[in-house]
Amino acid sequence: MNVPRGTPVANPPLANPPDYRRPPRNTAVDAIKGVAIICVILVHTLPAQLLARHYRLYWIAQAVPVFIVLMGYVGATSRVNPLKDYAWRRLLRLGPPLALTWLVSYGIYLARGGTGLGTDVFLGALPATGPGNYFIPVLVQFAIVLPLLRPVYRRSPLLLLIGAAVVNVAFEIVAKRYGLSDLAYTNCVLRYLFGICLGMWMAADGRVWPLLFISVPYLWLQSRGSRIFLFYDHWQSQSLFAFGYTAAIVGLGLRVGGGSPRWLTHLGRASLHIFLVQILWFGQFVLFSKAMRELPLAVVCLVNVSVCVTLGILFYSAESAVTKRLSLASSSDRLSAK
Repeated sequence: MNVPRGTPVANPPLANPPDYRRPPRNTAVDAIKGVAIICVILVHTLPAQLLARHYRLYWIAQAVPVFIVLMGYVGATSRVNPLKDYAWRRLLRLGPPLALTWLVSYGIYLARGGTGLGTDVFLGALPATGPGNYFIPVLVQFAIVLPLLRPVYRRSPLLLLIGAAVVNVAFEIVAKRYGLSDLAYTNCVLRYLFGICLGMWMAADGRVWPLLFISVPYLWLQSRGSRIFLFYDHWQSQSLFAFGYTAAIVGLGLRVGGGSPRWLTHLGRASLHIFLVQILWFGQFVLFSKAMRELPLAVVCLVNVSVCVTLGILFYSAESAVTKRLSLASSSDRLSAK
């Protein structure tokens, strides 16, 4: 169409306008999370000696590292605009379940005779803590760190991966050199930086199988008691050298998990809430229950999985319903104001 010179013309639409709508859920990711959260519960149930005899580093001990890699994979595909809003939105999403968990933990702490909170609380420890507590501050830090990683990722995923490896190694050496406390070490996102960026590398269709030539021998040496003397003494089986194996597991799950049953994907969606429940369950109830110690191991596994999953799903459903209602009310108020 010919337009006379001087006639104002509206801005033409972009050829490929950015799509900031929330993408459909990846059912394979949810399925992987569902399997991983069951493994988290079992690894906190089964005796360490039993797991050590059955090559735990190659399967059940990969549960939390799988969540770490998935954090990067999902974060790399976020469509939030502008990117700086990701941290705010993510923190708002994490806020309700984490706040409620903290309040319940504090109530347990007071009921057990606690009188004052220690300095560990400022490092992310719950007042009444339990196994896996370190994952809470890591989630919060990840929401803040991702907007810093995404510009590098867009420029060069390989550069990001190499930089993450350098930073990760430097953190390990500094943590060992200056005697970082176990709590400060496990609660720091830098410990998992390479695993996170490896997940982002996978989102860019980067290949991870070559890393198996490093990770598999490394895990075998770890199972034999070998250690890297420059690195922090604890948790070396989850160092950056092991994450190639974890990424391969995630890659396999992404390939075959798309047709998973709905109950498994639902577990994955509720995995954060189940994880929070299991922290308090194992830290504050199971450890103090004499009756649980006298039950057969198979029964204990069934009880722990059933309790954590049931309470976690109820927690997820209730929190989601309340959050959705509040969100709708807030949207209605904004529309009324206009």
